[in-house]
Amino acid sequence: MKTEAGTTVLNTIHPKFVNTEYRREHGRWIVYMLTTTITAAITAIFGLALAGASLLHMISPESPLGFIGTILLALTFPLLVLSAHCLDRIEDVNRANRVASYKRIVFGDESNSVSAGGLEK
Repeated sequence: MKTEAGTTVLNTIHPKFVNTEYRREHGRWIVYMLTTTITAAITAIFGLALAGASLLHMISPESPLGFIGTILLALTFPLLVLSAHCLDRIEDVNRANRVASYKRIVFGDESNSVSAGGLEK
């Protein structure tokens, strides 16, 4: 929370140094994270419903719906891992933006190079 507030304050002090490349990268990872999280939630709900119905013999365990429920539950975990990866990348972009902002303010560097902030891995 402090770091985001510090970056926001520093960017408002020097509005000519606002780097839109970091904002675009941050927005991209937010979209990826939301997409994978929502997809994981949907697959978990439908997978649990179909697997529960199969377990309670509302549908036959050998039917394709029981198999689909198992597949959906199995897909949920990689989607959650991918969502966690996106969250880590968002933190990396925030850190790179913070470093670039501090560098511009302390050293007076006006270049807009993304690699100077350490964004690339």
